[in-house]
Amino acid sequence: MNKASAILAILLVIAIMGVPTAYLSGRNTSSTELETKYDSVLEEMRLEHATASAELEASLARVQMDWELKHARLQSSLREALLNTGVTLETLNTEHQPDEVVETVDTFISQETYGFLKVGMRYEDVVAILGREGENRLNMMDADGSGISSYVWHWINDEDIEVRLTVTFEDLKLSKKHYPAFKLQRATRDMTMEMPRIIR
Repeated sequence: MNKASAILAILLVIAIMGVPTAYLSGRNTSSTELETKYDSVLEEMRLEHATASAELEASLARVQMDWELKHARLQSSLREALLNTGVTLETLNTEHQPDEVVETVDTFISQETYGFLKVGMRYEDVVAILGREGENRLNMMDADGSGISSYVWHWINDEDIEVRLTVTFEDLKLSKKHYPAFKLQRATRDMTMEMPRIIR
């Protein structure tokens, strides 16, 4: 073996011995680069997730705030419409007690006063004629004031019997009134007039 062959053989041996080292070095470098890229991608995903979560929470907060504002405006409009019918804030803020004893007045409504109640009158006009507010028994009104509401006024007649006047409002204006006491009085008078006289 000549000198050149010996040198070539030595170089080949050195190259072969360096292959595992180069492989391990390359593998470690690639693994490090891959881990770095993975960490970078993972961090980007975390940031995107955090941003998306923050945007979602902000959107939900805006939606909730918008809903609360709309709800508050609707309540305000409804209260204003109800107040236009003569209902007081105290009445609006007090829960209805269906079994509570209704306060009555020891008086009665005359036919003349009943005649003053005209179709088209507002609640305030009716209160001014009757001298006091009625009890709200029906409220099917919209926020704009349209719809039907009904109020009842109570009296005690001469026979210590409670009588009621019911007034119905449609679109904030009087549409119907009902006072059965006059019908009973009229029927009683008619029966009295029709009774046959006893000839002695």
